[in-house]
Amino acid sequence: MKRTFFAIKVSETTKQALQKMELAFPQLTEKIKIANSENPHITLKFLGDTSEEVFETVDTALRQEMAQISTFSFTCNGTGCFPKPSHPSVLWVGINKGLINIEKIHRLIEQHLEKSGFEKEKKKFIPHLTFGRVKKELKRLDAIDAFLKYKFGPTENLVHEVIWFESLLTSWGAIHKPLRIYKLK
Repeated sequence: MKRTFFAIKVSETTKQALQKMELAFPQLTEKIKIANSENPHITLKFLGDTSEEVFETVDTALRQEMAQISTFSFTCNGTGCFPKPSHPSVLWVGINKGLINIEKIHRLIEQHLEKSGFEKEKKKFIPHLTFGRVKKELKRLDAIDAFLKYKFGPTENLVHEVIWFESLLTSWGAIHKPLRIYKLK
């Protein structure tokens, strides 16, 4: 069993903008776990523990379908949080242009995984780039307000592949190892 997820990597420009944003909020780093700024990505579907048999079944079908999707771009712009500013659990950067294509890929992945016995996601899929996860309960914090007002982007991101990653948990954070790469048309 491997802990896996599907994702789209972001551009070097977006990566650098995330690192700059991290430096702008030192007061948040004690309260949140900053996402790995060395490997930022848009998660399309988190599978969790995945058996080896699923790889071949899903891989063949997805490879054919992904090859029919044209390369596209999306824009990262603005900040937000889930579920609400008064009790945030995830701080994120938003996605603007390119949402339709990201959602299309998400639906394709969901369809093929459902056929292989994975449960369909109950929550609405909202494409975003995770900046950090709240470690402990936060009440209304000035740093959260400042984060939500931060002028992130816009940054352009060209998508020419979707990656099926293995997530290896270590004491210093998760390491993401590509298992399969799906090239777009």
